Amino acid sequence: NATDVDVIASDPLVASPCDPCQGGEVANPELVIDAAAEVLGNGTWTCGVIFQVFSSGLESESETCGFLTEFSYLCGCNDGVRSYLGADTLEKQAVLAWLFRSSGFL
Repeated sequence: NATDVDVIASDPLVASPCDPCQGGEVANPELVIDAAAEVLGNGTWTCGVIFQVFSSGLESESETCGFLTEFSYLCGCNDGVRSYLGADTLEKQAVLAWLFRSSGFL
């Protein structure tokens, strides 16, 4: 009896699969992400299950993959450090942080 997770994980139609940890290892595969149930549906969603499902069953350019990649630090990806939308230096991260703050004044 296949579960929804099994069906999604075995989808052969995905040409460019999602890689939320961007080639890295999931440091905390047993960690339960409670908020995932709101986005992904009812059930117990651990980091390991989320990454197993979405590494092969979701397009890398999809909105859901972007969401998972942005919050993958919760599972230990990127050494547990949030990526700041791909900003790879402290200067870029500071610019992104201040963009939101300064736009509030406009």
